[in-house]
Amino acid sequence: MTGDGSMLSHGRDPAHIPILGEIAAGNPIDFTPFPDISTIPLPLNAASPTQYKALKVYGDSMAPFIIHNDIVVIHTVFDPWDLDAKIVAIKIDTETTLKQMSIDYEAKMSILIPYNTAHYKPIILNSDSPPCQILGYVVSITRIL
Repeated sequence: MTGDGSMLSHGRDPAHIPILGEIAAGNPIDFTPFPDISTIPLPLNAASPTQYKALKVYGDSMAPFIIHNDIVVIHTVFDPWDLDAKIVAIKIDTETTLKQMSIDYEAKMSILIPYNTAHYKPIILNSDSPPCQILGYVVSITRIL
């Protein structure tokens, strides 16, 4: 309460996870890995640091909540049936993007929804779509000012 002491650290240093590269928050782009490995500290309550990765956001489709140059931490271990309404990092064919996922179980499709609907349209994924791979869902956002 006073700002002194270890309050929540329990004597452990935070784990540092790699920032793998950039992910589009706009129209999907080819994944761009960073040549130099940068890291970001992971909160201490994370059970297994190896289940998390970080990505730098490129674009404004998720504005105003997630903006260009934010760092998002994604959890890479998940139940695919539990992703409805979560923000996901997804690879569609060879391109990646960051969007909110809406799952329509009856129609057997998913809709990737941007927050910035003035400039971006939803992406519909169904059986006719290119191959997709969900990389993880967003658990943390860091904004570097």
